Amino acid sequence: MANNTVTKRFDLVAGRKYQTKHGEEKTHWINCGEGAEWSDGGISIRLHAVPVANWFDGSLRLFEKKPREESSRAGSPAVAAADNFDDPDLPF
Repeated sequence: MANNTVTKRFDLVAGRKYQTKHGEEKTHWINCGEGAEWSDGGISIRLHAVPVANWFDGSLRLFEKKPREESSRAGSPAVAAADNFDDPDLPF
C-alpha cells in the first residue's frame, strides 16, 4: 500500500437550482467535501457537510479539481496537511 498514491483530486458538491431575476435557471454549487482517486483504482470521499434543506435530493457530484493559483493560503502548513491524502497520520 506504500506505493498507492493519489492520481486525481475532486471537489464533492451539491447543486442547488435557482432562477436569476431575468428568469434564467442556474445552479449554485455548494462544496460538501472532497474525493481522491488512487493509483490502485480506488476512490476515497471525505464529507465536510451534508445539505439538509428541502431542495437537497441526496445527489452529490464529483468535479475534478483545477490547479490552484499560488496564494498566501497555499503556503500554510495547515492547508498543506489538509490537502495531503497520503499522510499516514490521518485517522481514516
